[in-house]
This record gives sequence, structure tokens and C-alpha cells, in this order.
Amino acid sequence: MTLIRKNTSLGTVILQEPSVIPVVNRFGIRLGVNNATVERICVHYSLDCDFVLAILNTFVNEGYFPENLLKSCGRHEVAGYLAKADNDCRLTLIPNVRAHFARLMATVGDDSNMPMIHAMAQKALASLDAAIDRDLSDVLPAVMRDDASRESCRIAASGLEAMRDCWGEIADLRGMLVNLVNGTMDRNLLYAVIVAVGALENDLYNNNRLRSRILLPLLGGDADAAAGYTDMP
Repeated sequence: MTLIRKNTSLGTVILQEPSVIPVVNRFGIRLGVNNATVERICVHYSLDCDFVLAILNTFVNEGYFPENLLKSCGRHEVAGYLAKADNDCRLTLIPNVRAHFARLMATVGDDSNMPMIHAMAQKALASLDAAIDRDLSDVLPAVMRDDASRESCRIAASGLEAMRDCWGEIADLRGMLVNLVNGTMDRNLLYAVIVAVGALENDLYNNNRLRSRILLPLLGGDADAAAGYTDMP
């Protein structure tokens, strides 16, 4: 997608990239944006337009690196957004996957390997729950401390690795649902599960890019090494 700018219609962005809807929600922006530009909406909601643009562009443009944001933004703003993303993931995206799986499992026949895949899904979601708990209780508070130092960078890098591992498990799960599933089940509900898992996978991937491309450099980390996380499976 082309770079999102202040005069870009937010509605156009959402139509082209529906995956940004969770991002929009986290900023408190309600859908029904009509043709308003990003700048106009940010003024209406009293948001920092440059920060909103940096987050949106990081989500929709793979090669985007927000150099200007690193000069003008603090770690508190980034960590605050990531905390909202963690809570949204835990309260919305993960329950959505579990709910769709529950509906699907009620239709699964004895000839299906879906119970095995479902067990793997439960394990992956439990690991993600634990990683989010650690992110909210240990990693992000360390980042936001006024005396954030090299130790804060180390903790943030460790948290990023944990969240990357979770993303990998969710990506593997989606691959199994597409390539390895067999037997009797409601195929429409299977599709709904794949969509829900894909939405979670995409959100984790992009939030991890925020950690590696914005947060770690703000803490003095190695941006080049952290950014070696680019290819979707």
C-alpha cells in the first residue's frame, strides 16, 4: 500500500487494509469516519497525528521505518500503545479464536484429526496468554520506567523473542488448518476459524514489528538485528 499521509482518507485505508481496524479501535477512533482525513480525525480525537501515522504505516507497509518518530516520540507512547494491543489481543482476538473453535468442534466427526489440531491451538493460545501477562507485568513497565537503561533494552528484547515465538506457533496453527486438516466437519465453520486465527497472527506480527522497528531503537537497541523479522510464513 502507498504511504499513509495526513491528507489520506482513513476510510480508504480501512477499506484497503481491514487489518488496521484493531489499530483504529486502540486509538479510540470509532468507525463511521466517512471521507475524513487522518489529520482531521486525529484533531477530532485529540491524537498525535505523527504517532498515529507511524503506527498505521508500520502495519500496512512492510519496509516502512519511522525515522522521524524516533526523533520525536518517547518510549512511553509506544509502550502505551503496545499495552492496549496486548489487552485487545487477550480480551478480543484470543477469545474470538476460542469461540470459533468451540463452534467448529461441535461439528467434528470421529474420522477427523481436528481434535489434535484443537489441542495444539489450546496450547498455543495458553502460551500467548502467558507471554501477554509477562509483557504487561514485567516488560512494558521496565520500558516505561524513567530510569530505563540497557537492562530495559535487554528485557524488551527478551519480551520480543517471547512474542515472536507465540506468533510462530499461531502461524504454524494456521498452516495446519489450511494444509493438514481432514475428516468430517462444517467447512464454513472451519473457514471462520482460519479467518480468526489469521487475524490474530497478523496482529501479532505487526505488533512485533513495532517492538523491533520502533521500541528497541528508542531504547538504544540494535534496530538492524531486531528488524530481521520480516517474512510471513
